[in-house]
Formats: sequence, structure tokens, C-alpha cells
Amino acid sequence: MSLRVYITGDTGLVGSRLVDAWQEMWAVAGCSRRELAAARTEHHRLDLAEDPRRVADVLEAFQPDVVVHTAAVSSPTLLAQDVKGGWRVNVEAAHWAAQWCRRRDRLLVAFSSDTVYADAAQEAAPQGGWPESAVCAPGHLYGRSKVDMERAVLEALPQALLPRSSLLWGRSTPGQNSFSGWLLQRLAQDATVPVFRDNMRHMLAVGALPGMLERLITLMVRGGEEARGLMGPLNVGGAGYLSREDFARRLFRHLGLDEQRLRPMDTAEAGLQEVPARELPLNLQSLAALVGDIPATEPWLAREYPFVTG
Repeated sequence: MSLRVYITGDTGLVGSRLVDAWQEMWAVAGCSRRELAAARTEHHRLDLAEDPRRVADVLEAFQPDVVVHTAAVSSPTLLAQDVKGGWRVNVEAAHWAAQWCRRRDRLLVAFSSDTVYADAAQEAAPQGGWPESAVCAPGHLYGRSKVDMERAVLEALPQALLPRSSLLWGRSTPGQNSFSGWLLQRLAQDATVPVFRDNMRHMLAVGALPGMLERLITLMVRGGEEARGLMGPLNVGGAGYLSREDFARRLFRHLGLDEQRLRPMDTAEAGLQEVPARELPLNLQSLAALVGDIPATEPWLAREYPFVTG
């Protein structure tokens, strides 16, 4: 199947992995605010925080069959420092992409987040985790931006797919928002690494996303009975429901690192301006029905980090 795919945020954690995986299979282009010295695919330098409407211009020039919107200001600190700019990236750019897709009758996959849900430590989730139909009740700014994004996209393009991704981890470069990357960076800088023991997520290896999304996009393009359920929100996460501390210990053991350098703490102890949700259980039944087996942590640790330190 030959497709033209445009990826916003193509230098980010998710976008760069999609480019790597799809560039030999599909015609791929993308944009980000960073310049690429040696772009492997067509790349446009575009700061969506300055003018989110320009995303429609690059889409019109490239004429993709599918738009995958991964660009986001996901760091709570950066979002709080520039709320207007963050909203332009997280909400307005997605809105303009959806408007273009509606005019040209193209497909859109716009990444959302599990942080749109309420903290299950404060409001009990149904057995099996939050379903996609649950009422959104985010507890902090990033989650609220994603709720606004979903509303803006679906008003323009009701058939858009909105993957509500859990916390992502995997190999990364500076500036990419990977939990495992953050752990290893802090380990290189400090004697101990603070890690939450009461923050539970369906953490997902970023390397698993290209294959999962390829399957979903293929079903969307084919349409028909197979594409049922590929509209609106879709929970996306890993098979394990782990605390950040639990994941960090698994990563350290896999890499032969000293677990004593981990400093477990509760979220309330961190002194954060916005305390993250402690529990975000996801119902992943819809995802499993579409893609099959849900990725587990241990096999992907070996794939993301196929080496052990001495």
C-alpha cells in the first residue's frame, strides 16, 4: 500500500521513530521547530508555537493521504512557562490540521494523552481501567490542553483518530521526552535519581508505536468493517501497569546499574506546582482488538536497550 504521510513533530520522540520506521515503506515528510542538518526525508522547519496556521500550508504543499500529528509541548514546566505558545502547538495546530483534512478528505491521527482522565487515586476508575467513553477530568495543565485538542479536532473532523498515549519510554536524544531517557540523563548528572513510587501508568515502549500505528492506519485506509472503532479516542499503552519506581528498577537491572542510586518518593513530596495523577489505569480492550498483543515491558527493554553496562 503506497501512502503519503505527513508527521508533525518529526524530530520528537514519537515522530522521529515513525520517520525511521516508515521512510522506506511510504512517502514521508514532516515538520518541527528544529532544523535537520541531514534530513532523511522531506523536512520543514516550522515553529507551531509562533503560527499554528502554517501547518495547513505545508500540508497543502505535500498533499498527504494521512496526517499524523505528534507535535506537542508535553513538559509541564515548559507548558507553564508559555501557556499561550503551548496551546498553539497542542490545540490550535491540531485544529488547523483537522480543518485541512476535512477540506481535502484525508485521514488524521492526532496524539492525545492518558492525562485527560481523572486520577483514579481520587476518583475510582471502573474495573479494568478508564474506558475511552469515560468523562475527561484532567488534573493539570497538559491534560487540559489535550482535552481542548480533542474537542477542537473532533468538531472539525469527527472521523479523526485520537490515540490517548500513556507514558512513553525508550532510546532518545536530548530534547525528546522519554521517561527512560530522563532516568539515564539524571543518573549521569546526579548521585541519586528521584523517582515516584505512587505514580502508576501503562508505560509503553516508543519503539512499539510504529508497528501499532501502521496497523491502525492500514485499517483506516481500507475502511469497511475492519475500521470500526477507529474514530475518536483510543487508549494506547503497554501491558504492564507499573509505578515509575518499578519501571526504573527494571531498567536499572537490565542495564546492570546500581538500584541504590534510585531515590523513591511520593508525588506529594516533590514540591511540584501541579502534582501529577497518581493512578491512570487504562482499559486497553479496544486497542487489543485492533492490533493484537499489547506490548510488554521486558521484551521491549531488550529491544530498546540491547546492551548491558559493565
